[in-house]
Amino acid sequence: MIQPAEPGSIIAVFDIGSNSVKMSVGRCGDDGSSREFAWRSATTRLSAGVDRTGRLADDRMETTFAALEEMAIQARALGACRLIAVATEAVRIAANGSTFLERVATDTGISIQAIPGEREVELTFLGLSRSIDRNGTMVVADIGGGSTEIIVAVDGEMVSGISLPIGSGRITDEFPPGDPPDFEILQTMRQTIRERIGPIDLPAQSARLVVGGGTGEFLGRLLPRDFPVPVSMIEHALKATSTVTAVELSRRIEINVERAKVLPAGIAAALAVADLSHPTLVIGAPSGIRAGLLRLACSGEI
Repeated sequence: MIQPAEPGSIIAVFDIGSNSVKMSVGRCGDDGSSREFAWRSATTRLSAGVDRTGRLADDRMETTFAALEEMAIQARALGACRLIAVATEAVRIAANGSTFLERVATDTGISIQAIPGEREVELTFLGLSRSIDRNGTMVVADIGGGSTEIIVAVDGEMVSGISLPIGSGRITDEFPPGDPPDFEILQTMRQTIRERIGPIDLPAQSARLVVGGGTGEFLGRLLPRDFPVPVSMIEHALKATSTVTAVELSRRIEINVERAKVLPAGIAAALAVADLSHPTLVIGAPSGIRAGLLRLACSGEI
């Protein structure tokens, strides 16, 4: 029998991604619901070099571990009684991924596991479905550093979902664009991503494209108006990233420089999905993984 978490209990959840480590701290309600009241994020580029070497780099593991250690301390100071983490593409493909997870669990006390792409899709949709309008047809592209989750949903029901080994960090490593980025290389990224997504059964005409994760959030800061916007504005945003250095971009939209370096590839990925799904509008949304984890933890399902 599923037993919801004690009402008022505080739970911290962590998403250990290829670009960033993110934490959400939430309070559980009487009915097993959850409400986030604090969050933290650190850009660690855990996936840097993993496609070339097959391993997580020592310096990237240390940076990520330090971020998790600090966040765990902060979570407990906020009253968290459980600390739950999932690791995604970088850890699941790295030969030393399990060693990294063991160290995190032992030294921080965080309950942690690497999840398969299918589970990442489920958590993404579970979390996003609470924060966006679910009516009509939509395509979700949750663009991470090492993978992208593409979900087709109709009236709040997931019709299909897949996790692909395509991410902003991964594509940046594969096609170094320069600084400022060469626009032709950004277009090559877009075409390459489109070709790799190609076989997926996407609707010929989707009402909306939901761009999730850091790409969606930071893309919004580049736009002249709030979401929703037409695809043409995303086109202009990609072009704009080719006119500034990573340092200049980081200052303009107030993000970490390392994160700014991979944002153009994330926007190229969003446009690749738009090329295939032909949305009337594009909106941005936070990554759903942490919201999904909180929801499951408070309802007693994990």
